[in-house]
Amino acid sequence: MEAFRFLADKDKPTANDQFPGWPFTISQADNDGRKPVAYLPRLEINKPNQVIKIIHEGRKELMNAIRIQGAVFQPGVYAEGSYTIQVGEGKEIKELKGIKATPNKTDEVLSITV
Repeated sequence: MEAFRFLADKDKPTANDQFPGWPFTISQADNDGRKPVAYLPRLEINKPNQVIKIIHEGRKELMNAIRIQGAVFQPGVYAEGSYTIQVGEGKEIKELKGIKATPNKTDEVLSITV
């Protein structure tokens, strides 16, 4: 993230144009103040950096959508229940339904080919 002073000259940037301590980097998860109450199995995907969508089946509500870094991801969720996981984007989407959330992380792995 960056924060520039009001009268900074974008055509002639200087070290004083930004506020002290800026810029700084945060992770995608830092934007979400919620804490997971349950977890889905670890996803191991054959292609890295995929878009993951987590849908609560009872509510029919999108709970999270994120592009992961790498090929392994364990989703935390904010309510118990069953979930649909969508992996990929465009015409290359793999969908897994009826995935149960557990209160603790487990060793269960879902291998996904997109």
